[in-house]
Amino acid sequence: MPFKSGKSGNINGRPTGAKGKRTLEWEQLGDFITSEGAMRAIDILKKQKDNDFLKNYNALLEYFKPKQQRTEIEGKGEIKIIWNEELTNETDGKTDKGV
Repeated sequence: MPFKSGKSGNINGRPTGAKGKRTLEWEQLGDFITSEGAMRAIDILKKQKDNDFLKNYNALLEYFKPKQQRTEIEGKGEIKIIWNEELTNETDGKTDKGV
């Protein structure tokens, strides 16, 4: 056995800041997705009818940060949803408090 157990044959190890093969491949995939892939997706989405567009657009949104978790509310009885922020009514510009 040329090396002691638990010791690497590369005494200095990987140089600081050097990237492995998988990291480089992952970065290339990310570059494609955010450039060529994004432009192709935009072209495809532009050609879709409204319902298909919304379905696919919403599916894509799930992959952008911050990702929101879907929540299902189950139970018996009445459920009240209270909105504490001010909302602006786009049609007349008035501000409504609470919904």
